[in-house]
Amino acid sequence: MSFESSTRYQKAIEAFTAAHTEDPRPSSTGESYNVLYHRRLAHFCRELCLAGEIAPSEALLLAANCQHIRRWEHPRSDFPEGLVGYKTWRTKTNRWHSEEGERILLASGYNATEDADLIARFKQLVSKKALRKDDTEMQLFEDAICCVFLENEFDEFKDRYEDNEQKTIVIVQKTWGKMGPLGRAMAVKLLRGMTEREKEIIGKALAG
Repeated sequence: MSFESSTRYQKAIEAFTAAHTEDPRPSSTGESYNVLYHRRLAHFCRELCLAGEIAPSEALLLAANCQHIRRWEHPRSDFPEGLVGYKTWRTKTNRWHSEEGERILLASGYNATEDADLIARFKQLVSKKALRKDDTEMQLFEDAICCVFLENEFDEFKDRYEDNEQKTIVIVQKTWGKMGPLGRAMAVKLLRGMTEREKEIIGKALAG
């Protein structure tokens, strides 16, 4: 269901953005990393909705502007190395993001009772709970997240593991596996702006 922007929606977006500007991590554009991340996430959500002829919901666009809010305050390094530590970090940060997002929504004028369904869906999207192929909106959100990774994070990731190409290939394969048809079509378009080395790695990943 589409929606018309409201004062409370704008207040929430402004509050999310204000929090993102406090991110001390720089981005390739010179702005705070979280500002760039969420701007591009919202962009891809809208573009994928357009490609799929889907009206973006209020919950989706709110989630796209909030997903990693203040993530720098909960770094991966605070948790043990290994898969168990990673999953624990992901579970706790996803829950924290959704709860912080809910707090901002309520402070922006959303009502815990009257908007209970919207807030619940917002939190579900932010925490990526119950990702299913038959949930078109959730899949679209995952597609958008993967597109942000390919556009803005893959280059740095590739360089970080330059001496371990197989690790990068596996990550690309996992990313591709999460994406639906709309996301994969968008990813193909993103390939056009990538370096030859990036295209080579992605080619190997998809060929495998």
